[in-house]
Amino acid sequence: MNLDVRKTLTDSAYVAIGIGVLGFQQAQVRRRELQQRLTDGGGCLGARAGNGRSRIDDLRQTVAGLAHEARGRVEASAQSANEWAQDLGTTVRDRIEPVVTQVQTAITNRAA
Repeated sequence: MNLDVRKTLTDSAYVAIGIGVLGFQQAQVRRRELQQRLTDGGGCLGARAGNGRSRIDDLRQTVAGLAHEARGRVEASAQSANEWAQDLGTTVRDRIEPVVTQVQTAITNRAA
């Protein structure tokens, strides 16, 4: 068996280069897989964040509507209470003024 050192070294170099190329390709495949996983996870998180923003906007609109309704009710109640108080003042004045006039007249008659 004749041993050719030059051919053996050349073949060894080709095998080493081939193993290096295969290793590099494997690293690229793993990098792409990891990148895809991260992209898919990021898309999921982005969708959840968008969904959360949408729900918050819906809640904000609902609260704004309820606040507007409550303000309208409070203003209507305040207006009604103000009108009632004015009516009460008029009623009290209409009932008390004749009595005050009578008392003043009685006092004036007694003093004279």
